[in-house]
Amino acid sequence: MKIYKSITELIGKTPLFEVSNIEQDKQLKARVLIKLEYFNPAGSVKDRAALSMIEEAERQGKIQPGALIIEPTSGNTGIGLAAVAASRGYRTVFVMPETMSVERRKLLAGYGAQIVLTEGSRGMAGAIAKAEELEKELEALKTEGRIDIAEKLKVARSYGDLSENAEYDAAKEEQAIVEARIADLEATLKVARIIDDDDLSAGTVSIGMRVRILAEGDDEDEAEEYDITGSTEADMDMNRISDESPVGAALVGHKAGDEVEVTLPNGNIIDYKILSVARSK
Repeated sequence: MKIYKSITELIGKTPLFEVSNIEQDKQLKARVLIKLEYFNPAGSVKDRAALSMIEEAERQGKIQPGALIIEPTSGNTGIGLAAVAASRGYRTVFVMPETMSVERRKLLAGYGAQIVLTEGSRGMAGAIAKAEELEKELEALKTEGRIDIAEKLKVARSYGDLSENAEYDAAKEEQAIVEARIADLEATLKVARIIDDDDLSAGTVSIGMRVRILAEGDDEDEAEEYDITGSTEADMDMNRISDESPVGAALVGHKAGDEVEVTLPNGNIIDYKILSVARSK
């Protein structure tokens, strides 16, 4: 039996399974094969994309050993990135809305990732804004931060002897902290912020979007996700709803954070809160 030494060696080597019972039941003439992507180490097909992105960044020299990756995500690509990054020795920071489940946060933390939560009502747009905030921090440290320290060192040197100069020692210590933070951020941003397009907030609810909603009184882990489609044959049981259905029509035009009242055909009224809006997968 072959022994693997890295989980990345297991990515993509998922089994094919023939659903022979279904073939017989439906009297199918063709063989129906299912690719079991949940056998990937982190549990989804997105492991493939995560490995591909990191390997491409390595080939281009955009990340080096010990690099820090900042990723705004709430999806399986983020989990795949956390797993691959841990295997490769990269540090990770994942920025996500506070509405994301505790289970998802624990899963990412289990791979050694740091979690930064943003305001839930802003959805993934808030998470992306937080990642951009880290970029601005880098720019500020490289300009105002370095200039301020240089001025402090200049003043401290003007006192002459540096062997017992407390102000000089304090400025040098501050300089080391700032330079370490700059190095962390630079290592990350050389990757050009790997972003999972599937998770980007896309504004308002419309056809082609995926919406995550929570019914009033339900717990967070009971939130539901639906793809909005123009097909009148869409079925909520298949996580697809028509933009002309009672639920779909009520949601269309709203954004993450909005509260929407939906009147069902039977007359019942349900209040939903829109947790996030993203491109359909």
